[in-house]
Amino acid sequence: MARTKAAPRDVGVPAGVKIVDGQEVALTAREVRQILDGWEAKRQLEEAKARLEEVNAALLAAHGPGCSLVIPGVCRVSLTSRQTVTVQDAERLREVLGFRFQDLVQVDVRYKPLQKLIAMSCDGDEPLQAAVAACLGVQVSEAVTWRGQ
Repeated sequence: MARTKAAPRDVGVPAGVKIVDGQEVALTAREVRQILDGWEAKRQLEEAKARLEEVNAALLAAHGPGCSLVIPGVCRVSLTSRQTVTVQDAERLREVLGFRFQDLVQVDVRYKPLQKLIAMSCDGDEPLQAAVAACLGVQVSEAVTWRGQ
């Protein structure tokens, strides 16, 4: 791999190289500063994201989902919860439902139960309710949305 000698640097600015197809070319001090600025911005974003996740978790713990927290003229924070029903055992569900499987399950890369199947799994009068419910899983996720006022 051929290397070029790095050009003299500004004091305090490290050397940098651009590598293309195994060839290294020295970066200018301006380019190095730009990369360092981007690296620092990325680090700050990751720290801010971690702080925001901590604040979001604390708000959810303190207030629970299903509400909005408002500071008039500043911001609104909406705390929400969402459930997702997934098919956990597709083969067993296919055996339980037989020919109705095609009508009640959307086949994708993953199995996604249709609303009719979810209703069936919750209906105590449905003869297949327990067997269908055993094949499904429910996931709950919570979200915090921030908007300026």
